[in-house]
Amino acid sequence: MNMFNFQVYKHLRNKMLTILALTALMLSTVPIVVSTAEAATSVQFKVEALPNPVGDDVLGEYIILSNLSSQPVELIGWKLIDHNGDETDLDSIGTIGSNSTRTICINTNFATNGGVNCHLEFGSNFNLVNSNGEVVLVSPMGEEIVVVEWGSTVEGSFETKTGTLDGILEKYNHGDLIDLCHYKDSDDGTYDALSVTLKTFFGSSGHDDDSDDIIPPFFYDRSDGVMFFPGSNWDKEGKKIWAHYCVEPGVDVCPNIGGDQAQVPEGYELNEAGNCVEIAVDICPNIDGNQTEVPNGYEINQAGDCVPIPVDMCPNLDGVQTVIPDGYQINDTGDCIEIPVDVCPNLDGIQSVVPAGYELNDSNDCVPLDADYCPNLDGVQTEVPVGYEVNNSGDCVDTSSVVDVCPNIGGDQAVVPDGYEINQAGDCVPVQVIDVCPNIGGNQSEVPEGYEINESGNCVETSVDVDVCLNLEGVQSVVPEGYELDEGNNCVPLDADFCPNFDGVQTEVPVGYEVNDSGDCVDTSSVVDVCPNLDGVQSEIPNGFELDEQENCIESDGGGSGETDTNKRRSVSTGTRVNRDQSQPQPQVLGASTSQCPFIIDYMQIGVENDPWEVTKLQMFLSIVGGYENPVTGVFDRTTDVNVKLFQDLYYDEVLAPWYLQGIVPHDEPTGFVYKTTRWKINDIVCPDQEDFPSLEGEDLTTNVDID
Repeated sequence: MNMFNFQVYKHLRNKMLTILALTALMLSTVPIVVSTAEAATSVQFKVEALPNPVGDDVLGEYIILSNLSSQPVELIGWKLIDHNGDETDLDSIGTIGSNSTRTICINTNFATNGGVNCHLEFGSNFNLVNSNGEVVLVSPMGEEIVVVEWGSTVEGSFETKTGTLDGILEKYNHGDLIDLCHYKDSDDGTYDALSVTLKTFFGSSGHDDDSDDIIPPFFYDRSDGVMFFPGSNWDKEGKKIWAHYCVEPGVDVCPNIGGDQAQVPEGYELNEAGNCVEIAVDICPNIDGNQTEVPNGYEINQAGDCVPIPVDMCPNLDGVQTVIPDGYQINDTGDCIEIPVDVCPNLDGIQSVVPAGYELNDSNDCVPLDADYCPNLDGVQTEVPVGYEVNNSGDCVDTSSVVDVCPNIGGDQAVVPDGYEINQAGDCVPVQVIDVCPNIGGNQSEVPEGYEINESGNCVETSVDVDVCLNLEGVQSVVPEGYELDEGNNCVPLDADFCPNFDGVQTEVPVGYEVNDSGDCVDTSSVVDVCPNLDGVQSEIPNGFELDEQENCIESDGGGSGETDTNKRRSVSTGTRVNRDQSQPQPQVLGASTSQCPFIIDYMQIGVENDPWEVTKLQMFLSIVGGYENPVTGVFDRTTDVNVKLFQDLYYDEVLAPWYLQGIVPHDEPTGFVYKTTRWKINDIVCPDQEDFPSLEGEDLTTNVDID
């Protein structure tokens, strides 16, 4: 049954008449004893008001109501009152749980109130002012439980106070007994004074629904929280009768006090002897003097003592900070951190101090200490002198004497124009755009998004498959056949034997050995066999033999004249014939015998089918002799292409200039194409003076297939 629907169930009263009569007879001979049972469990509220929110006051004001106790409290009849007396009823909140909060807002729209989840909207005209304001939490009996007052406010700061129900519970809830005046239901209109337990009061034959009884309002504990009973017939007349032990006034209820007391004076109570004695309620026994209410700035702890409220705005700082210290702000985790001051707004990032090696100039910018803007001029120039400017080399030059850096272009060019660069002849020529994707239309200066370079040097669309073998080239959606994943999640050959001609499985090439054309591991200290198709190890081509296109030694047409005819070697990339003269002694270079001269035989370039052995020798040359970082893979990839261009540029006069100066090609830039002059220069380094400089007669853009 709802305790707050005070309906009369008269049929229940008759069942209690006999018991009540006996009770009245017993009580008529003894005074009413007010129970001194222990007060209910402490209930404490905290009210946090935000009168001055960041942004619009009309949209952002709100109040946080916290139940700090370990039991729920029903808020029926509770209200908030502002400085003007305007109210906000809390009935619709219902019950506030233990250690729970409820938020009451002027604006419940989450999108416009600063992102606050609200449980209730302010009542009509209720508001929080920025200065000299007040908000009061009032109990159903009109008791002011929490009073929050403020003078001036800080934007975004809460005004906070706490209060307790302890005094109210002791005043109206007499432990486990309720003192009431039970109407006798007779014509004389008299009452019986009863003290009943809470269980009996709210039982099936209780008094909570007896509309004729005089019952004072009180709080009481229940399993689901702190509840409030509003009383019955608790008007002026009812109070007088209740105060006179349920008899009509006119009797001196305090015979021990001079004069006739029609009711127990304020501040007094009746003791067991029926005398009026002063109520000595000290709610702070640990503080000197009697405290009838919790002093401002104090709260009651679990031991029942009044202690200062430890509101620490900065729990991460030493000591208790009641306000946010100057120069600090609260971060997302609720800690107070120093507000970062950027002393160098002209530098990237926030500089809390002037960086080492810098100083503040007159404009409060951080500039390098003793910065010399013109290192080529005497003294330290803290700024570019008038009439000077900084050139591409970082030197200050006189703008009155403009030097034409591009004499081959019309007009005076003080600096190299955009899109141009200076060649070795000192002329300004257009910057060559290297096409990293020759298989895609137009010049691609970089690999387009969604593409990657494959082993042939072409740009192909990146596979969306997951690459399970990051250590292998290309994207492997599954572990390739013959491979397995090692502990580092790399794909390694399954029981790979790098030297099948050795006993046992060699997981890598042993030190001092290398893999030959047949895939066998051979001692690098031994002589290279230039005729693997002949029995024994041939360190040079035997007399009467020559190399065929498969690099095998075959009998020459000369019938053993001792001269090798190696004039016919096919260029894989162009079909051009290469003339080699091996009549001169061949020096042993790079650990090879003189029979390996010329070192490079074929023409090669990226994007075509090249002889892997020729590419391997080229990569070995670039890595060992050239000093470039070039993996030896046997594939003419982008790294090899770039390193060939670097080599061509290094030997510009012998490799690139002849083509340009003879008008065969329209530019003198590196191409990456290992053709006549490039191949000749490599061979001349490996086998000095073994090959004449190639003739370029008859060369044009149809035979020189790659000018990049």
